[in-house]
Amino acid sequence: SEAITAGVKGILQNDDEINHLFGIALETPSNQKKFVLVNDNPVKPADCIIKLPSYWEKDLSFEISIVDRNNLNQKKEIIKSKNGELRFSCPTFALLGLIEKD
Repeated sequence: SEAITAGVKGILQNDDEINHLFGIALETPSNQKKFVLVNDNPVKPADCIIKLPSYWEKDLSFEISIVDRNNLNQKKEIIKSKNGELRFSCPTFALLGLIEKD
C-alpha cells in the first residue's frame, strides 16, 4: 500500500495557530481507501476539509469510527465526498478512522 500524506494537506489549520490535527491517507492493495486522523486538542473540535488525492474518484463514501474518552472504535456515521472533498467535524482529543464504503 502507498501512504499519501499530500492528500490530507487540506486539514491543516490556520498558520497562526498550533496544529492539533494530524492525518494520513492510505490505499490498500485491493484499492480500498482509508484515512486515520487525530485531533489532539483537548478542548476544541476540528472542522475538517480533506481534499482527496487527485487520482481517487471524486465522490466516495466513508464510514467513520471513533476512539476518544467515551468511545472505543465506535462506528458513527457514513459521510460522502463531494467534488473530491470530505467535510466533517473531528471531536476533541479523538482518533478517527475513515474506511471507504461501497
